[in-house]
Parts: sequence; C-alpha cells; structure tokens
Amino acid sequence: MLWEIVRQGALLSFAGAGMMLLLPEGAGRRVLALALGAAVAVCLLAPLDGIDAGEIRRALQTYFAAQTAAEQEEEISVQKEILHGQIVAYIENRAWEHGISCTAEAELRHTEEGFRVTEIILHAGEAETAELRRALQKELGLGEEIIRCRQS
Repeated sequence: MLWEIVRQGALLSFAGAGMMLLLPEGAGRRVLALALGAAVAVCLLAPLDGIDAGEIRRALQTYFAAQTAAEQEEEISVQKEILHGQIVAYIENRAWEHGISCTAEAELRHTEEGFRVTEIILHAGEAETAELRRALQKELGLGEEIIRCRQS
C-alpha cells in the first residue's frame, strides 16, 4: 500500500515536471503547479478515506480505559504497601508498650469498600502475646482467627 502511494506520487510529480517545462512562464504555469500539488495531496491522503472515525474513537477509548485500569491498580498497590507498613508499625509499637519483643506481618486484601486485614502474624511466644492479641482484637475490631502467633 505504501509502495503504491509512493509510485503514484512519483508518477504525478514526473508528469507534472514535464508539463511545467512545456508551458511558458506565467499564470498557466502557476495554475498547473497548484493543480499538481492538489493531485499529489489527494494521492497521499487517499488511504485515509477508508478509515472509520468511530473505530478510531473506540480504539482510543479502549486504550485509555486500559491505561486508567493500570494506573488504578498501581495506586491500589502503593496504598496497600503504605497501609501494610502502618499496621505493622502500629502492632509492633503496641507490643513494645506491653513489654514484648515482637515482629509482625500483615496480609491485606482490597475490596470495593477499601482494604481489609485478612491475617496478622505475631512473631513472639504464645504466652507473651495473649494480652497483646486481645488488645489488638479490641482496638482493630478483628476476630480471633485473624491474629495468630508464631514462636520466634
């Protein structure tokens, strides 16, 4: 297709150059140059005639929707990391306040309502963390099954 456009443009140019040499200087030559310019422009723009504007609009909408979804996914990922860090810091701070040397892990899941804590793991002795577990369950409104302990 591109080769055909180049071929037609070259033929028009050569034919036009030959006719320009035959005409004397003046208005006729200028009119011929204008007509040849228009013919070359039509030749170059002819492939655009078959393009459907609605198809281009739909393709652009699909592209932008995909970009928006990717941006939202990235934003959710960043928010999840920030919230994860805040929860872990809060739990470890509360453990320190109870005099417990403890590290924590937290699992979060994003839902339509926001983020939900699905699991918290405390790395410390079971006996040491019983009071901490009860305090966290009450403060964070989490069920017993969500906060677990692992021996460290």
